[in-house]
Amino acid sequence: MVDSLSGWLPLAPVPGCQLRATRSGRTYTPKRQAVAKRALTAYALHGRPDEPLSGPLSLRVVFWFAAPRSWSRKKAAAAIAGDLRPASRSAGDVDNLCKLLQDALQAAGYMEDDAQIVDLVASKRYGPDAGYEFTLARSAAPRPPTPGRPPPLPGGRLRPGSEP
Repeated sequence: MVDSLSGWLPLAPVPGCQLRATRSGRTYTPKRQAVAKRALTAYALHGRPDEPLSGPLSLRVVFWFAAPRSWSRKKAAAAIAGDLRPASRSAGDVDNLCKLLQDALQAAGYMEDDAQIVDLVASKRYGPDAGYEFTLARSAAPRPPTPGRPPPLPGGRLRPGSEP
């Protein structure tokens, strides 16, 4: 039985999003996301396990972006060295980037359902090549909850959902 799977998918990261709706109320997946999901699934099929991972899973992923061509060599080198991070809107939100990858890994047979992911660590970086670097593993046993109330937020207010 396999406990973890790692891979590199050499495609530019694309954020997944919710379905769009036309004026008549018909829903559809935007073409860019549909094409990206099909391509990710096709690449992921090459390394898929014989049977999907079961139980609670953890996903660690790094979304690698190529430095924009409009940048100077100096700025691009600084980005690849890790001095700059892709924090612009065009790079997408980390959670939306994760949605598309999770859906593609599920469609390729890495897991039964993306709801199995209980631990998620994701980051965006610049690198020489764009792509998805991921590790999907069985999650360790959960730690018991800490007894008592959660610590207060700065300013003395309690965290949402906790009682006074």
